[in-house]
Amino acid sequence: MGGFRTPGQAIHGTLQLVTEVIKSCSEYFAGLVMEAISATISTFFDFLKGSVTGFAGITTSAIVGLVEKTKTSLESVDGLLTDYPEVSKGFSEMVYRIVNNTWNDFKDAFEYVTENA
Repeated sequence: MGGFRTPGQAIHGTLQLVTEVIKSCSEYFAGLVMEAISATISTFFDFLKGSVTGFAGITTSAIVGLVEKTKTSLESVDGLLTDYPEVSKGFSEMVYRIVNNTWNDFKDAFEYVTENA
């Protein structure tokens, strides 16, 4: 019976080695897959952040243009409303608040997206 013991131990040892090799390869490939997923997600968020930043530049340009056009329009309206200074002042204040609140909301949303992206 002692003769069967040595080949059995050898087969058992070989199976343990094969198990360890398979386990090591599985861990290595799982690590590679996790790195690939992480890189893909990171690239996606970098793209998203770049898109938001580009959108912010475009929006800023649009708001600046809007403010300039509004200023020009207000100057012409102010010329027409010289008889009603309260209306002119109230209209100017209303437009300023709308533009200012829109700009502040946009800045807050942009900061939130860039911090959480």
